[in-house]
Amino acid sequence: MKKLPINLISKHFDLLVGVFVFCAIALLLVMSFYIINSPSDYLQEDLVRIMYIHVPAAWLGLGIYSCIAMFSICFVIFKNPQYFLIAKNLVTIGACYTSIALFTGAAWGKPAWGTWWVWDARLTSMLLLLFIYIGYKSISQYDSYNYGSAVVSSYYAITSFIVIPIIKFSVDIWSTLHQPSSVFKLTGSSIHPEMLKILVVSFFFHVSFTCLIVVITIQTDILDKKNKKYITNG
Repeated sequence: MKKLPINLISKHFDLLVGVFVFCAIALLLVMSFYIINSPSDYLQEDLVRIMYIHVPAAWLGLGIYSCIAMFSICFVIFKNPQYFLIAKNLVTIGACYTSIALFTGAAWGKPAWGTWWVWDARLTSMLLLLFIYIGYKSISQYDSYNYGSAVVSSYYAITSFIVIPIIKFSVDIWSTLHQPSSVFKLTGSSIHPEMLKILVVSFFFHVSFTCLIVVITIQTDILDKKNKKYITNG
C-alpha cells in the first residue's frame, strides 16, 4: 500500500517549516502592502478592507472541511491511518478560520446592514459548519489512536460534507442579505481587479500558514505517538 508522505514530513521537518515560514512572511509583507494601498469602495469606503480577512477565512473554512472529507473517504477506502492523521490535524485550524469568517462578517455586517447578525441562509449555514467542526473534533479526539474513533470520525465528515454545497449556493437559492458570489462565477469575476489581486495574495498567505501549522501538528502527533509507544514498551 502506498503511503502518504508523513515520513517525508518527519524526515524533512526543518526544511518544510523553513519553506512555509518564508512563504508566509513574504506573502504577509506583500498582503500588508496591498491592503494599505488598496482602493476604497465607492459605497463602503475603507470598511471594505475587512473583505481581505473575511473572504479568505470563509474560503479556508469551506476548503479545509472539504479536504477533511476527502481524506476521510481515502481512509475508509484504503484503511491507511495516515489519512485520518492528516484530517484530524486539519480540523482545529478549519474551525478557527470558520470562526474568523463569522466574527469578521459580524463586524462587517453591523455598519453595512445595521445589525451584527441575521438568521439568513449564508450566516446560519456557516454557523452550522462551525458546530460540525466542533463535533468532528470531539469525536476524533475521544481516543486519537483508536481505530473505531477514526472510522466514526471519517463517516461523520463524509456525511456532514453536504453542508459545503449548501453554504456555497445558499445565496443563489434563498433570499439573503449576504451578497451573491462575485469571484467564482460562470460569467467571470465581478470584483475590481486590484481587489481580486489582494484577495488572491491574502488567500495564499493563509494557505501557506495553514500548511505550516498542519506540518507542525502532524510532526507533534507522530512524536507523541512514538513517545507513548516507548513508554508503554518500556
